[in-house]
Amino acid sequence: MSKAKKVIFVIVEGPTDEDALSSVLKQIFSSAEVHFHVIHGDITTEDAITANNAKSYVAKRIAAEMKKYAYKESDILQIVHLIDTDGAFIPDNLVKTRTEKGIQYFEDHIETGEVKYIQERNQKKSSVVASLCSTGKMKSSIPYSIYYFSRNMEHVLHNVATELTDDQKVELADAFADRYEENPMDFVAFIESEEVAVPGGYTQTWTFIREGTNSLNRHSNLRILFEQENLKSTD
Repeated sequence: MSKAKKVIFVIVEGPTDEDALSSVLKQIFSSAEVHFHVIHGDITTEDAITANNAKSYVAKRIAAEMKKYAYKESDILQIVHLIDTDGAFIPDNLVKTRTEKGIQYFEDHIETGEVKYIQERNQKKSSVVASLCSTGKMKSSIPYSIYYFSRNMEHVLHNVATELTDDQKVELADAFADRYEENPMDFVAFIESEEVAVPGGYTQTWTFIREGTNSLNRHSNLRILFEQENLKSTD
């Protein structure tokens, strides 16, 4: 049975992404059904994913979720895919060696004990994202677009650039939801502000984030989502 409302299908990496954004997006797009699909990971760096199969992999995930919830293709208004950049578009020479285990992000470089691994991760992520950015549609006719938080969601939404525990991420997500649930247009104003917004069209914002060290700094192109004509009135 066809749904009463058109569906905005939102793909996110983790549950705290949904916790932070679900209530505010449902308020902003109140005449649509906003459906979150949590991947529980980063599609763009999964071992089995390449630039050549990324679109088909995402399409399969979407198809399985649509079947689960009895959505037809005609029910889906837009597929919105949200990712973190993780500094992945910086030049290889800006991935530097550190003696400690783990990875540390700075505004102009990354330090890690596994330089080659992170360089390869970055190259893979960059190629997969480039493929998904050029996709345009999923299945035969569903509009698809991908937006970024750089270097990650907590960096953009809270200006927290340090590594966080899962509990800390939950606390920040809950605080964010509480702040904007009743004032969703304040969130739109924030995401459109010079503080985080990347100017230009969709393609230009993706060109920008791939340049230099931009993918390590605090940027997002999510403002474009709120400018799309087909989402301004979903009745």
